[in-house]
Amino acid sequence: MKVKSVVTAALGLFVVASIAYMAAPKSQEKPASAATPSVTLPGKTVIVYYFHGGIRCQSCMRIESLTKQALDESYAKPMAQGKLIWKPISVEDPGNEHYVQDYELANKSVVVSELKDGKQVRWSNLKRVWELLQNEAAFKRYIRDEVAEILETD
Repeated sequence: MKVKSVVTAALGLFVVASIAYMAAPKSQEKPASAATPSVTLPGKTVIVYYFHGGIRCQSCMRIESLTKQALDESYAKPMAQGKLIWKPISVEDPGNEHYVQDYELANKSVVVSELKDGKQVRWSNLKRVWELLQNEAAFKRYIRDEVAEILETD
């Protein structure tokens, strides 16, 4: 009976620690070598990634769709100029596995990456997309605001 209590307590602590880790905001500065895509545009470029796997649920497809809509509605000009790039990526495709470690992905994720002269200088994992998924206006506002934070700063 005591072993069962110890195992139950250990599993409970693991669940609490996992939830705390997932809830913690992540905005990371990374060295230029981490996840630097093959973009060599001069000046500043912002890439909005949507990372997904091979099997895609309705919620995953909604995250991708709402993110793309938010970008199209708010950033058509920077996208047309190549200053903002939308890039959905399956981490299960050969050669894309590194993104899981590069961006510390634990789930389907939207990541905003800033590049200067083709070198990544910072990135942010937008973890609130799951929380806001059922509120389209709040979701799009979140995407717009987070992209603006990186796109409009020098």
